[in-house]
Amino acid sequence: CPGKLRGMFAFGIWDKKKNDERVVLVVETAAASPNLQANDIWKYLRQPAFALDQTARPDEIVIMTLPRRGRQAKVDKDQLRQYFQRPV
Repeated sequence: CPGKLRGMFAFGIWDKKKNDERVVLVVETAAASPNLQANDIWKYLRQPAFALDQTARPDEIVIMTLPRRGRQAKVDKDQLRQYFQRPV
């Protein structure tokens, strides 16, 4: 999805029910690509040139605005973890 993404960030969250880590890939779309869906990202990741090993694939892909902080606008990892650890 070159040119369609503003940023992405992958991280793991411990899932007590599964007793395993859940890997989440958060994708922020570029302003020119507001209709990009998680299925589009999955298709892209499965292309031979960009394919990830089965064990390296995320459990979930979420499209949202990445929370940022500081002068360099780095991804706020703590805020993301808090967001995804909320009760469902």
